[in-house]
Amino acid sequence: MSTYYCCSISNNEWGFRTIKRRHSGNKQLSLSSLYAIFDNPFYAGVIVHNGQEYHGKHLPMITLDEFQEGQQIRRRKNAPRPQKHSFDFTGIIKCGECGCAITAEIKKKFIKTTKEYKVYTYYHCTRRKIGSTCTQKEVITEDNLVKEILDFVDRFAIEPQFLDWALEHLKNTEGKETEKANKVTEMQEDTLRKTENQLGHCRQTKQNF
Repeated sequence: MSTYYCCSISNNEWGFRTIKRRHSGNKQLSLSSLYAIFDNPFYAGVIVHNGQEYHGKHLPMITLDEFQEGQQIRRRKNAPRPQKHSFDFTGIIKCGECGCAITAEIKKKFIKTTKEYKVYTYYHCTRRKIGSTCTQKEVITEDNLVKEILDFVDRFAIEPQFLDWALEHLKNTEGKETEKANKVTEMQEDTLRKTENQLGHCRQTKQNF
């Protein structure tokens, strides 16, 4: 199917028009507009920001495979795909209010003093449970999240007296287990010696006859 034919169907049968603005727009799609639609990964659920591709939260109109197939037809083999990021705490912690999973996203902030971009990782509640009324709408940076986790863990620090007792108990238990294992080994070796002696005696008796 030629692009001219696609353009004709879009305009004449489906009634597609460009975005209506105050003094322009609301016109039939041109070939360049149609190409822009085919080349925009947004319709496949991908958002491009600062040269990086991310999974968007909107509902995609087509799958990534369909988008890739369209790019191959357009002879653009290096079509963008969302960049996957590995976050340390997603999948292991949940929202304390509603119990939904915690998700993360990366954002960049331009620092005027250094003229550079600083990358931040933010965590927040997904609020994806049906009927969720979670009020936790604020985000937390990864640095602050790590600090909160460490503060929480510090509450359960082992007292030195208990630690000494536990180590001594483990040492005694290990010694008893080692002693028991040595006794079992000695019994096995003794049984083996007796069995070998009995076998030797049987062979000697058989040769005498």
